[in-house]
Amino acid sequence: MINESQFLREVSIRICGSLEIDKALVSCFEYVSRVMPVDELIITIYDAEFKCLKNVAIADAFGAHLSSEEIPLTPLQPHEIQNTERFPRVRKLDNALHDPIIRRLAENRKWPPASVLVNRLVRRRARVIQESTGVYWKHGLPEHASRRALDPAAATRLWVLSEKMCGLDGGNRHDAA
Repeated sequence: MINESQFLREVSIRICGSLEIDKALVSCFEYVSRVMPVDELIITIYDAEFKCLKNVAIADAFGAHLSSEEIPLTPLQPHEIQNTERFPRVRKLDNALHDPIIRRLAENRKWPPASVLVNRLVRRRARVIQESTGVYWKHGLPEHASRRALDPAAATRLWVLSEKMCGLDGGNRHDAA
């Protein structure tokens, strides 16, 4: 029996294990399916500008594929998404149809009543590069980032490219460093 902390750590390692999100999601799906029954894994983002959910990638027993499905939210749901007391980062739902936000996804995906595990990742945009010490952890030991890794212009380009790949097209939201 694996504990919840170890499970979430292993899932995080796999989902962050490749820049090719479909490959990372397949790896994650394969791990999760060894631990518990799973029909599919979905990476969904909340687009605050358009007030909708966007499915980015979907994995199941047949593999993974990138997606650009948009799921509109009701006018009050964007406020609910930001309510971290009612909708904490990790939620276990006995029935996806009982959750007002996940129900939108479930209806869109035509899920039957089923249990769902939601692990919400919060993206915080900050000028981390300028504030960073350049130290990170690798195999439990501190490592120093290369000069290139600390380049603010490269960081901005990476953010812009990442957002474009995720369908956020946030290229105009960054200050050139």
